[in-house]
Amino acid sequence: MTKAIDDATQPAIARQAEYYRAEQRRMPLYRALAEAMQSLRNCEASKPTSPSGGWATRWANVVRELVSSLPHGSGFDSDPRISLQQSKPDRIVIDGSFHKMDSNGYYCGWSDFRVTVKPTFDGIDVDARGAGSTDLNDYIAETYRHALCEHVDINAAHLRVLERLPANWREGA
Repeated sequence: MTKAIDDATQPAIARQAEYYRAEQRRMPLYRALAEAMQSLRNCEASKPTSPSGGWATRWANVVRELVSSLPHGSGFDSDPRISLQQSKPDRIVIDGSFHKMDSNGYYCGWSDFRVTVKPTFDGIDVDARGAGSTDLNDYIAETYRHALCEHVDINAAHLRVLERLPANWREGA
């Protein structure tokens, strides 16, 4: 039964991949994340089923792919995590950790932080809390603001997710 379903799914996935290759949808990262997270919520609410794990799984993978564009390195040495429970249609909540250094240049500990992103009339408001000093919170907020305003191609994120599917699904029988 699974083989028959897999064979039937191949052409649809191949068509989706062609669409994502042909069309470019560039938008700020915060908007792409908000769109992908809302699509994930909608899928989870409707409980779709499919042999490939359903659209909810694919949207979750797109969210993960987009999160990989958030700051990493230079103190942001752990992967950021989207808090789906705390995030709402009017805000994105991101949890992370910052690896602090002392005055001698040695790592001296971690500071956990939470970044809250809210839409405004002229872009976004980014607030970071929990990292300790006001200066560090401001630095984290500014670094995330810059990353979240960078334009990404959401279709490229979809394509990278599709490319991770088994080869026989991508080729389209």
